[in-house]
Order: sequence, then C-alpha cells, then structure tokens
Amino acid sequence: MEKTGCCVTIIGPMYAGKTTTLINISRDCKKKGQLVLGFKPKKDDRYGLDSNFHSHDGDVESCILIENTDEILIDANYNDANVIIIEEAHFFDENIVTNIERMIDDGKYIICSGLSGSYKRRTIGSIANIIALSSTITQLYAKCELCTETTLAPFTSKISGEHGTDIEVGGKNTYIPVCEKHFNQYD
Repeated sequence: MEKTGCCVTIIGPMYAGKTTTLINISRDCKKKGQLVLGFKPKKDDRYGLDSNFHSHDGDVESCILIENTDEILIDANYNDANVIIIEEAHFFDENIVTNIERMIDDGKYIICSGLSGSYKRRTIGSIANIIALSSTITQLYAKCELCTETTLAPFTSKISGEHGTDIEVGGKNTYIPVCEKHFNQYD
C-alpha cells in the first residue's frame, strides 16, 4: 500500500494567530486518535526554552525543541506519528525542504507555520520553498496596530532591534503587524 502524505502551510505576519491555529489543529487531531508530534526551533526563546507552543493569548500545547529538522526524522516516535507540526518554519535552514519531502514520502501529514515575509517584505528562510511543497496554504492576517479601525495587517514592521538582519527573535517590543498604509512608518 502506497503512503500518501501532504504538507499544509499556514503563513501570516506576527500576531495573526498562526500558533493558535496550530494548537487547535493539534488538539483536534489528538481527539481523533492521531499521534501528533509538534516541533519548534530552539532559537524561538520568546517564552523561554520550554517544550510548548505558546500563543500570544497565553494558550500552550506541548512540543519538542529542536535545532534543525533532521531531529524530527530521528525522533523515537516519528515512525508511529501521523501528524507532524512544525512551528516557526522560517527559522530552520534549507534542510527543512528536503526533510518535508521525506516526511511526505513517509506518508506524514505535515503542518508548517511561519511568517509570510520579513519586516522588509522579502521572503524569509525557506518558506517560499515550503509553500511550493504544500497542498494547502492558509494566509492569516492580524489587525494593524497603527490604524484606528480594524484594518487587516498583512505585514510585520520592525519597531526596534537590529535593522540589518531579517531574522531576529522578538515580540511586541520588536515587531508589530501593520497594513500597507503604515508599513513604511518604521524605516
């Protein structure tokens, strides 16, 4: 019997609800009897280095901290897992693409989340290549932090920190979601 896996990717700016969506998917899959393995990069230390997905509204779900996605393939529960969740996929090196291809070939249902772009509105990490592997792509939006109405914010703007680097771990003190009108306010 041929194994059929797939990749689903959830993208958006900071504060769009990507982690909340992952947590809900994980819980739904577990309720249906699926073995779910969740992974996040060790470099995402915004909530400390504990083994949990953390949504910005305080919800948590257990996961495994990893340096690189090679660790997923050697996890003791990998062979039995039905669902693989990878949060903050843009933080991983280009091996993530090859490893996702392998997981698809192994019949895994993979859910990845990551930023839709950098604060410079450029591709970030290997997200574009992950999207190319995905059977479904969901674009989420935040609300613009600078608008008085509830304008959708498709972009992330960097308000502090090092402006020379695309990848810098940070929260509301470093990044805010913004609309097109307010994107260039923090050049």
